[in-house]
Amino acid sequence: ATGKPIVAVLMAGRPLVLPTDIQSRLSGLVMAYLPGTQGGAALADALYGRAGFPGRLPFTWPDSLTQVGLWSDRPAEGAGETPLPLYPLGYGLDYTTSVARDLTVTPAPDGVTAQATLTNTGEKAGTVLVLLRASLPASGALQATSRPVGVLRAVLKPGESRAVQVTVSRERLSSWVGDAYGPGAWQLLPGTYTLSAGDGKAPLTLP
Repeated sequence: ATGKPIVAVLMAGRPLVLPTDIQSRLSGLVMAYLPGTQGGAALADALYGRAGFPGRLPFTWPDSLTQVGLWSDRPAEGAGETPLPLYPLGYGLDYTTSVARDLTVTPAPDGVTAQATLTNTGEKAGTVLVLLRASLPASGALQATSRPVGVLRAVLKPGESRAVQVTVSRERLSSWVGDAYGPGAWQLLPGTYTLSAGDGKAPLTLP
């Protein structure tokens, strides 16, 4: 009602379902978790721009009570459509903006290596962090259509670019094959895997 921008700082150990009017009227929401005795000083540095917000959500933030327990960001294969969460896994804003370009994926001895060029497109230095996701071949079992498998991260000055790579292990790309309550095993299925980071996608076919 004052016309002034309002930023809420939430101190909690888990995501909370926010009323719709609060969601739409806040200018910003800071998830501070349970920061301890020096949390006030750290929060002040971040809120006043002396430090950035390099963190990203390690969980999916539900939009309503019906989404509690939703993991990853999409329903399991064959489970139908589900509304998008309030904030997806890996979401987060900083004082700068960034982009990931030229994503490539190559086989590695213990999995696959993904590389992308991260660029700080803003006017302030900051941490560029991009979640790497993988879409797997259909396994016949219920599993997420896309899963997080790694993180591309770099601390960059304004306008700076850097090629960053991460190796994704075979275990992170494996699918459960068999009965969920009976015999089965984790297997790296043959087929096309699509890795994505930002708006970039790169397919890779494994034998």
